[in-house]
Amino acid sequence: MTLDLGTFLAYTMLGIYAVAFFTSMIYLPKYHDTPLRFLPFILLYTFLNETLGYLIFTYPEFKLISREGFSHYNIIIYNIYDLIFFPYFYYVFWSYINYEKHKRIVLFGGTLFFFVCILNLYLQNPMLSTQILTYVYGGLFLIVCILLYFSKLRYSHKKTMKQDLLFWISCGLLIFFIGYLPIEIKRYFDSLFNIVEPPYIRHIQRILIIVMYILIIIGFIKMKNRKLVSKKI
Repeated sequence: MTLDLGTFLAYTMLGIYAVAFFTSMIYLPKYHDTPLRFLPFILLYTFLNETLGYLIFTYPEFKLISREGFSHYNIIIYNIYDLIFFPYFYYVFWSYINYEKHKRIVLFGGTLFFFVCILNLYLQNPMLSTQILTYVYGGLFLIVCILLYFSKLRYSHKKTMKQDLLFWISCGLLIFFIGYLPIEIKRYFDSLFNIVEPPYIRHIQRILIIVMYILIIIGFIKMKNRKLVSKKI
């Protein structure tokens, strides 16, 4: 059996999800008393969600929609995932941002996310379409949160920063969303005009995911005990 690039990247991606989860559990005692303690659940959920998504897309017996021509649709599980993924990381960055003005920005933007979700439900069927407004807003605002967090880190010592788990997570998320948001937007417009996506786009997506999770794993390995320090400026 010949293993093509797409299949290789898919299995590598699923494997690195699993490695990230087990690594997060090994190092859990170092951050168990912080908001990052829920990260292993997010990583496990991601692994299970991606595995289910791959099975639905590849094997008809795992279909969620019985309508002819839609048996490979796995979109709903990703739409639900976004409702958990984005708010969790908004909460994490809100917890670790010290500057009170920036905390208010994260709180406002996080609250607005749910209004965008409700609006998107009226515009698109979540069973058949990616909630594009929800995802694009969620990703863009997550980038804002990361940049706000980085503005705090500019005062940190370089060695201390490299031992900061959230720094590595932020780098991984930033690389992924900067690279993937244009792909998601392009996919939406391609679907409107029935344009077939070239295979290399999915390869790029999977490579971005692999890079993101490698950085997260590095963060676990290099981290020191993380304490939540809350200061108001």
